[in-house]
Amino acid sequence: MGTRKPACVHTRSHKFSCALCVHAQVANLLGEEIPQIYALTGRGPRSALAVLRPGLAVTELAASPLPGNPTAVFTVKHAVGDEFDAYIIVSFTNATLVRFVCVF
Repeated sequence: MGTRKPACVHTRSHKFSCALCVHAQVANLLGEEIPQIYALTGRGPRSALAVLRPGLAVTELAASPLPGNPTAVFTVKHAVGDEFDAYIIVSFTNATLVRFVCVF
């Protein structure tokens, strides 16, 4: 007797929105090189378990102490046609830091 896929399990390949995220956890349950993000979304019959896998490894190239907890973080390009973002803007309740990203 062959195995069959359960009727209630669907593979989703479209972009995932965390807007209705009930719970999320970062873990390396599959023993891969990079941890995955597991998120429970929705309610009842529209609920889903999403596994987000980063496409690229992240490497810390520089560290800078922050004066507190940021309220928002943005990246912007130097010019509209640039391929990569050039500035990181870190916003706090009483200050804003602008960091230049130098690509070698």
